[in-house]
Amino acid sequence: MRDLHGNVALITGASGGIGTALAKRLAQCGIDLVLCGRSVEKLEKTRAAVAEYGVKTYLFAEDLTADGAPQACIDAAVKAMGRLDILINNAGMALSCPYAQTSEAQFDTIMATNVRVPYFLCQAALPVLRRSDRATIINIPTVAGDRPNTSV
Repeated sequence: MRDLHGNVALITGASGGIGTALAKRLAQCGIDLVLCGRSVEKLEKTRAAVAEYGVKTYLFAEDLTADGAPQACIDAAVKAMGRLDILINNAGMALSCPYAQTSEAQFDTIMATNVRVPYFLCQAALPVLRRSDRATIINIPTVAGDRPNTSV
């Protein structure tokens, strides 16, 4: 296995659950982290969870569905860390009501979070990742993708 020390990974949805677990595992490998999520308080908890590994961490607490936020996130990550090698699109959300009751606004929010944000993060990250000989993009779909919605 190649040495991963010195790599920088950006993780969306890093404020809990899978995002925190990913951050811990990458930190164990010596990978510096850009932790993205909406809540500074929750991101601080993830930062505390990886502190024992001695990696550098940078927090980007913003709503990535806002116009221009994916580009701002990548720009801030590169400014803070000097590089980006790994992009992990982990943030996602599931439908919280029956399909028949889903409003257009709810649908738009789900699509923005699960499709639009990862797309534009990848687009913004490509020029930076192309400078890395270790570039990796990992897209993690929402866990609801493998569960049928039986409350139609």
